[in-house]
Amino acid sequence: MKIEVQNLDGCKRRLDIQIPGSIVSGEIKRASAEMARYAKVPGFRPGRVPVSVIRQRFKSELRQEALRNLLPSALETAVETHKLRLIGEPGVASLDFASDDTLDVVVLVEVIPDFELADYKGLSITKRVYTVLESDVDAVIERMLEDAAQLVAVDDEGRVAADGDFVSIDVIGKHLDEGEGHEGHEHEPIEARDHSIEIGREGVHPEFNEALKGMKVGEEKTFTVAYPDTGAPGMAGHSIEYTAKLVAIRVREVPEFNDEFASEQGNGQYETTEKFRAAIRADLERSAENRTKAELDESVVEALIDGNEFPVPDAMRAQQANSRMQQIVRAFEQGGMDPRGMSLDWAAIGNSALAGAERDVRSMLIIEKIASTEKLDPSDDEFEAEVTRLAEALGQPVEQMKARLTKEGGADSIRHHLRSRKALNYVIDTATVKVETVEGLEPGKGTGGEPKSTDDAGSAEEESGS
Repeated sequence: MKIEVQNLDGCKRRLDIQIPGSIVSGEIKRASAEMARYAKVPGFRPGRVPVSVIRQRFKSELRQEALRNLLPSALETAVETHKLRLIGEPGVASLDFASDDTLDVVVLVEVIPDFELADYKGLSITKRVYTVLESDVDAVIERMLEDAAQLVAVDDEGRVAADGDFVSIDVIGKHLDEGEGHEGHEHEPIEARDHSIEIGREGVHPEFNEALKGMKVGEEKTFTVAYPDTGAPGMAGHSIEYTAKLVAIRVREVPEFNDEFASEQGNGQYETTEKFRAAIRADLERSAENRTKAELDESVVEALIDGNEFPVPDAMRAQQANSRMQQIVRAFEQGGMDPRGMSLDWAAIGNSALAGAERDVRSMLIIEKIASTEKLDPSDDEFEAEVTRLAEALGQPVEQMKARLTKEGGADSIRHHLRSRKALNYVIDTATVKVETVEGLEPGKGTGGEPKSTDDAGSAEEESGS
C-alpha cells in the first residue's frame, strides 16, 4: 500500500492512499461469495447464483463494500506510519477504481499541530495583590441596604411629588393625530390604573416628569406627549393627550445599618454590625485572593500565547466556538431572558466567539505540551484529593461522587484539569514574578484601584513562584 502525505494550509493534510488491486480483488471476491448466499437474481434460485454473475451484476455495490472494509484500516495505517494526530472527521475528496481493481483514494484530514515550544521557564510576569479597604466593605453594605429598601407611602397631605419619588397614577390617553398620513385611523383610548412611575428616572418621558412634579395626591393634570418616529411600537410618530390623577406618593426608605439589620442576615448568625462587617471583609478577601490567582493565570497564558505561533485546527476552533455560544445562551436564560426574542447581532457574537475560541485552543495545546514535556501527570493521591474536594463542595458522599464520575466518564476530565493546573503552576514556579499591591477592589473606591509596585515602595522584592 502506498501512502503519501501533503501539507496543506494550516493543520490540513492530504493523504494519497493507493491500495493494490490484489488486496481490493480479494475483498471483492470475499464480498461476492457472501452476497451469493442471499442475492436474488432472475433465473437463479436463491443461494445458487454464480459468483461471476454477482460480480458483473453488483459491481458498484461490491466496490463500495470493499471500500467500507478497506479504507478504515488503510487510514489507520497512514496515521500510524506518519505519526499523525487526527482531529475531527476525515473526508474523502476523491476515489478511483482502476481496471485491475487498484484503488486510489484522496483523504483530507486535520491534525493537531506539532510545534516547537518557546522557552516557558523564567517568564517575567506581574502578580497583582488586591487589598480590601473599608470602603469596599462599605460598598457591599450599601448595596445590601439599597436592596432591602422598601417603598413607603407619604402621609403628608401637603407634600408635592418631586424627583426620586415613586408615584402611582390613574391615567387616560387619547390620540390627537391629524392631517396627512393619519386619515381614517381610529385608536382605542389608553387607560391604566395605579400605574407606577419613578419621577426623574432615566427612560421616563420628559413630559411625564415635568407634569407629575409638583402634583399633590388627588390632583389631576392634562398634558400632551409628542412621540418621535423612533419611539415604541404603537406610540412612534403619535401625539397623545394624557389626563393623569395622582393616587399616591411613595418614597424609597433605606433601612439603617444596625445590629438588628445585621442579625437578620445569614440566618441570624451575625449578632452585631462588627461581626457582620468582619464576615463581609473575610468574603471579600477570599474574592480578592481568587482574583489575584485568576489574573496571574491569565498573565501566564497571555505570555505563553504571545511566545508560541502555530496554526489552530478549524475543527477544534469550531467546537470551542460552539461551546462559547452555548455558554452565552445559557447566561441569557439563567438571567430570565430568551435570546431568541432579543435583537442581537449574532454574526458579531459568533465572530467574537471564534476569536476567543482560537485563543482557548492555542492555550490548551501549549499547556498540554508543557505538561507532556515535564511529565506532570497527577498522582493518584492528587486525584483522590480533588474528588474529595468536589464531593464536599457539592455536599455529596465521596463514594457517590466516584460512582457518578465512573458512570459519566468524568474521571478523565478531572485528571486533565489537574494536569493543566500543574503545568500552569510549573510555569509560575519557574517565573520571575513582580508583585504589585492594588488598594481597593473597585475602580473609583479608595485609591481607585491603582497598583503600587512593591519595588517603587522600596520594600518589595521580585519573587520566584509567588
